[in-house]
Amino acid sequence: MDSFGEQQTADQQGATASGDGLEQLRQKMKAATHELKLVRRELERAKKQVASLTRKAEDLTAKKADAERLAADLSEKLREVSSPHAEARVENRELKRQLEELKRGKTTLEEKLKSQAALFEEERAVLLERLSASEDAARAFEARAEALEQQLRDERSRREQIEALVEETGLSVLLEELSSLERTISTLDQLKRGVAAYQERKREEEERRNEALREIEERKQQAAAARRKQEEMEAAWRERERQRLEELEQAIFGKEVADVVVIDGHNMIRRRFEKHEEPEQRPLLVQSAERLARRLGELNPDTRVILCFDSKHGDSVEPHSPNLVVRYCHTTNGGADGAIARIIEEGNPQARYLVVSTDYKHVWRDAQVARVSRDALVATIEIERFVEYMEAIDRTQ
Repeated sequence: MDSFGEQQTADQQGATASGDGLEQLRQKMKAATHELKLVRRELERAKKQVASLTRKAEDLTAKKADAERLAADLSEKLREVSSPHAEARVENRELKRQLEELKRGKTTLEEKLKSQAALFEEERAVLLERLSASEDAARAFEARAEALEQQLRDERSRREQIEALVEETGLSVLLEELSSLERTISTLDQLKRGVAAYQERKREEEERRNEALREIEERKQQAAAARRKQEEMEAAWRERERQRLEELEQAIFGKEVADVVVIDGHNMIRRRFEKHEEPEQRPLLVQSAERLARRLGELNPDTRVILCFDSKHGDSVEPHSPNLVVRYCHTTNGGADGAIARIIEEGNPQARYLVVSTDYKHVWRDAQVARVSRDALVATIEIERFVEYMEAIDRTQ
């Protein structure tokens, strides 16, 4: 009788121990579920970071294209700077040297951008690979969690069976069930250690990703500094051109701009081009004269520019802008030379004239006669000097 009582007490103690083990299993299942949620959040954050890195790579490509366009613009401006005179050639060589430096800087920047792009693609491939591995791990964790939930349901069912078996078979069966429960708890511990190791790997990956982002940001700052340097050089070039233009205006006009600027267009083209090139050069000279008229209009709104050409089809006058007129004079009437002489002779005797020509035999002689015989305010300037002034205007507009 006493032996049966001791056996019943031992069975009750075994059932109590089984209940405690199931409670511990529930707690560990809750912890594993919480860790699985953390893993999912880490996966979402990794996806967002990959998308952000892709956008930054596209920004770097766009800024590289901007740098190439700026270098091309500066190269075009440098080609326009060419001048036949010594001082302009010195400035031209200096600008070419600066352009070469910009090209070398551009080449260096392109190499850096290519290196950055290659590094970024490698980092991106690694991140995508790790993201894929993380997704596989997450799916494995989910499958494991479902298996553990099923195992918990099985353990509950087995607990009910244990309670029934305690009454039927005694403590030996209960001890076997408790051993199985201990193995389950050991499995949960291994899962917990695996989750901790996964979190450590994620932390290391995050540190490497942040380091790559810092390097990309530094390279972006270097590219921005190179772009600012190029803009400063372009601004300095424009300022030099503006100062050169003002110096030429001071040398040509002095304190006051002439009221009428008469240009021997035929002579100007023949001094710089072959005879057969004159027809195609006339429209280009008219465009340059329009820019000259706009510039002189800023200095003196009353200034007029008259551009004279020879003609084989009679005399004509073509206004091109409020202060620019193009006159064509038949060769039988003296051509451009005759037109210039009539403009001075028939013009306002109080007006100041500036005649642009290198025809000393006709145009300069007519101007000298007008100064001596009529006290006309007529000044003359050689075409080469005035062409330098017109080219300076073209470069600043």
